[in-house]
Amino acid sequence: MNITKGNGIVFNASGLNDAQDFLWNFGEGANPQTSTETINVFVIYSSIGSKTITLTVNGPGGTKVITKSNFINVSETAPIVNFTVNNSTPFEQENIIFNSTCLNNPSDFLWNFGSGATPATAIGEGPHSVKYSSWGYKTISLAASNASGSNVETKNNLVNVKVLPPIAAISVQDTCEENQDVIISSACQGTITNYMWNFGSDAEPSIATNSGPHVVQYNKPGEKRIELVVANSSGSDTATAIINVNYGRPVADFTVSSNYIVPGMSVVFTKNCTNTIDDYSWVFGPTCQPMFASGPGPHSVKYLTSGVFDAKLSVQKPGRKR
Repeated sequence: MNITKGNGIVFNASGLNDAQDFLWNFGEGANPQTSTETINVFVIYSSIGSKTITLTVNGPGGTKVITKSNFINVSETAPIVNFTVNNSTPFEQENIIFNSTCLNNPSDFLWNFGSGATPATAIGEGPHSVKYSSWGYKTISLAASNASGSNVETKNNLVNVKVLPPIAAISVQDTCEENQDVIISSACQGTITNYMWNFGSDAEPSIATNSGPHVVQYNKPGEKRIELVVANSSGSDTATAIINVNYGRPVADFTVSSNYIVPGMSVVFTKNCTNTIDDYSWVFGPTCQPMFASGPGPHSVKYLTSGVFDAKLSVQKPGRKR
């Protein structure tokens, strides 16, 4: 006769009308283990395996022992599946431990740890060490089986993986010249939802709010401090970098209000130079007032005679002249 562990069975003695007393022994793991009742003895087995039943009967003719070897075969009930985790709010890439708390001695296990898990699945009771490469809620399931059947336990949103706080970092060259394009890039680590750049004084653009890379120019020389603040739902971080902006090569250029005039008329010369200029030296021609000038201008010049005249602007900064 086959039953499952934890289920009851009823024993009755029959055909022993002249018996005076009875003693049952229901075998290992039985509850009750023994009984002196004749009929309707309800027994539950707490252990699996074959059970030998013995009934000892006393009567007028003496004592009789009835033994039925392996009369009851008690098998395990289907598993009751459950499990625990030691940390339900880990960060990305943080190891957590899953443990089976199944009942009824499962022999086979199949775990599914949800999206982004390493490992994604596992067999065996465990414990299992798991980490996640993506953040958010994770649904975990465990299927367990034995000879009597199988069951599955699924726990929706059991684990809420938190994004790691970001690590801010900036990639930029050490030096540049004024009005030169500079590429400034994020070298951050982690998931980032917010960027706030400040490129320092005299920068164009001066700020930005996305990852980049960003093309920036500095219109004045000097030491410039770049700052990047990054953030996500778990926190924020700040990085700084220094770029030294040097004097650029001066580029001389100018415009004149008119290229064609009559003697006695004046024209205006206006500089259109690039980069920082320390010194301006103008030459307007031989028959004009004034013939020479210094400073950035603009300068008003009167030409006294007719002809074609050359005008020249020389600019200078420390160590360079053009």
